[in-house]
Amino acid sequence: MVPNLSKELIPPEDFVLVLGSSSPRRQELCKRFGLPIVVVNPGGVEETPKQSQVTPQEITTKIALAKLQETERVAANEAAEKIKGKRIVYLAADTMVFLGEERLGKPLHAQHAEHMLRKLSGRWHDVYTGVGMKIVWNDARVQQMFFCERTRVLFRKLPYQAIQKYVQTGIPLDKAGAYGIQDEGGFFVDQIRGDFYNVMGFPLGRIWELLYNNGVIR
Repeated sequence: MVPNLSKELIPPEDFVLVLGSSSPRRQELCKRFGLPIVVVNPGGVEETPKQSQVTPQEITTKIALAKLQETERVAANEAAEKIKGKRIVYLAADTMVFLGEERLGKPLHAQHAEHMLRKLSGRWHDVYTGVGMKIVWNDARVQQMFFCERTRVLFRKLPYQAIQKYVQTGIPLDKAGAYGIQDEGGFFVDQIRGDFYNVMGFPLGRIWELLYNNGVIR
């Protein structure tokens, strides 16, 4: 969805960014926008794809929009005083890793993580992040936007000992695809086509563009 560009100049300090995420990585990256941040956890959103959602873009976008709606609801209950009287940006995202048509979620245990990494070894895979954003200037002016970012990643051929050593750190167990590009998992990456930050689960450039084009940040 292509956003309408805001013609009204709004002082950035009037905005607060409400991030619906429990991810420390997303929270840290959000600080780069220079906005006050309120973090809420949009728990309870079903993240298992439905059969009617056939493409990764559709799956991640649908879940991101559900998280966005839940983020707004939770913020109204748990962060009402922090956002009262402010212009608000609600932001939520969902990231999935696909090897061909196979979705690689978070591994269930260490052996599962090893299995995923052995599958990824020497092969291209895709990282998709669906993002939902809602900008609230006032009761009469609200805009909702969404998009899906895709990044292609090629892994090096991985020695089994290297996989075992990485899995023993415990890091892969809370990562989709069983690796984090921002940690030792970055050693495995040979090539990237697309946004590096998208592989971290937060397509920074596209989000910045939406915020900038709509006058939220300068």
